Amino acid sequence: MPVRYLIALLLLLSVLLAIVAFHGFERVGEPARSQSCQTLLEQIDWAVQQNDGDPSSSVLDVLGEVDKRFLVCPSGSPEGYNGSTARHYGFVSDDACWQRVDEPPIPLGWDTAARHDGCRNVLFQGGNVLKMKEDEFKVVFERIRAGNIPVYEPVGKRN
Repeated sequence: MPVRYLIALLLLLSVLLAIVAFHGFERVGEPARSQSCQTLLEQIDWAVQQNDGDPSSSVLDVLGEVDKRFLVCPSGSPEGYNGSTARHYGFVSDDACWQRVDEPPIPLGWDTAARHDGCRNVLFQGGNVLKMKEDEFKVVFERIRAGNIPVYEPVGKRN
């Protein structure tokens, strides 16, 4: 009889250990997705900067040519807005803003929702990407609105 109890206890402990381990793996995944999101924003900045010499195309033209997978945050849902491919990033659509650096720098691209543990990834002039809490983002975003800088954000359901 004691052997059965020992086996049952070992089985119970192994199940509990597996539950704890899987929960830990899930928490490790979000920082990795957040880092992937930051890298995507840096690559989008790079694509726009590479197009600097072509005055006939705008930032939105360049973003239109970017593979749609680069406009989807790894932490967001892959379903699109209005049945189309998802776009999880908003952008400043004024070409001049991408070519200069204000002091302090203004955001050029951002997550359209706080997907990373209540934070957004924000691309600033100069190519820096920072993870910002929602209230910090609102303060920074007000600088864009105060300057009447045109903005592109996908419309529809927010993921």
